[in-house]
Amino acid sequence: MKASAMARSEAHANEAWSRYMLDLVRATCLSRHVLSSDDVFALADSDAAAPTTHDTRAFGPVMRRAALLGYCKRTNYTVCSVRESNHYRPIAVWESLICRQEAA
Repeated sequence: MKASAMARSEAHANEAWSRYMLDLVRATCLSRHVLSSDDVFALADSDAAAPTTHDTRAFGPVMRRAALLGYCKRTNYTVCSVRESNHYRPIAVWESLICRQEAA
């Protein structure tokens, strides 16, 4: 059920938005050891020229693709989203597999 919903949202997403968001995931993974979708959306929200899509649930397939490309992996942890549009619900924490920053 979840896989088919993700496939539908991916199929109907703006392709330019999907590519852009995947690029932002990679950039975030290069600079952070752990991340969440809030980190990626904060970057996108700060770019007035960023492409848009009608349903941001299409971000799930973007993160799945990032994991398949070896950028990151999902952890067993969650944090509460800071985004009002997410209703502050728990969201996944991801571990970067390509971070170039020294561990703190």
